[in-house]
Amino acid sequence: IRKILMLTIVMGLLIGLAPMPTQAATPEEIEESIQNGLDCLVPQQKDDGSWGDWEKVAKTAFAVVKLEERAIELGYGSPFNPEYPYSENVKKGLDYIFKHAATYGPDTGVCFDQGNHETYSTGIVMMAIAGSREPGRSVNVLGSIVDGKTYKEVLQGNVDFFAWSQNPDGGWRYWAHNEPSDNSNTGYAVLGLRYAEAPSYGFECNIPPTLKNNLSDYIDYIQCDTNGGSGYTSPCNWVNLLKTGNLLFEMSFVGDDISSPRVQNAIAYIQNTWNDPSGDPGWRPHHYQAMYCLMKGFGSFNIDTITVGVSDVDWFEEFATAILLSQEDDGCWPRTTGVIKYSPLSGLS
Repeated sequence: IRKILMLTIVMGLLIGLAPMPTQAATPEEIEESIQNGLDCLVPQQKDDGSWGDWEKVAKTAFAVVKLEERAIELGYGSPFNPEYPYSENVKKGLDYIFKHAATYGPDTGVCFDQGNHETYSTGIVMMAIAGSREPGRSVNVLGSIVDGKTYKEVLQGNVDFFAWSQNPDGGWRYWAHNEPSDNSNTGYAVLGLRYAEAPSYGFECNIPPTLKNNLSDYIDYIQCDTNGGSGYTSPCNWVNLLKTGNLLFEMSFVGDDISSPRVQNAIAYIQNTWNDPSGDPGWRPHHYQAMYCLMKGFGSFNIDTITVGVSDVDWFEEFATAILLSQEDDGCWPRTTGVIKYSPLSGLS
């Protein structure tokens, strides 16, 4: 069910957002919401396999990874199973993505949507490639620089790109060697890297130890000493829940245990600001990207509840209820200024 909620959150990122929870969502309501959301999302795919009108590679990858996860949730075994209703959508989406593979030259790896927002796009594409769970499958897209390569070769090329493009401070920004790093872009680079190495997806790509060591140094730098949260480009600048969710996920990626003092400090910041409606962006009033980043962080440490004041809070229940109550009758979610401004697909966060 928690994976299903993640699917709902990402569909919200692609489609929109909104209101306030009044009652807890049930598993049956979540399942119905997912299907209604897919009924809204899938028809928006264009003839060329893409979604959206701008930042199309990243949006398409987000849609594809959720359709892939849905195939697994429903027991089809593979998103390419011809019996899976959305298998052709997945294939067309991936083919569109592979058309946009690029490189900076020998030994620089493979990136996607090369240019201003390549860090976001490449990290999200890595999730979609790994989500296929078919490392031996070959790309068949004439004219693409990755035509004929296996999915694992492409994904390892993405890892090599992030190893090559990592800044001296250990993080990443919008494009290769763009400094200073920020912990919004860095969070999405690490998402892609984690999917690439995770045994559960079957790719198990090689992550250079120096990449993780340098990232660990960046984590130490970007965490604000006074409150435990994550800053943007400097430690106590624009600290918020969204980037602190990224911080937790990054700590897990480099091998921290939940008992680590810096992990505990990050959790304390989240607990102390959980109900702050003025966070920029906090998850209230139900900001999907913040929820997405927090959910990834919580999941990486198997955190089921947090302590807010004197009460234990089931963050999953709060997220699920808020998401379901904001869904419209046609299965879509309304757009808000917050989603447009802070979506990782917009390059403005």
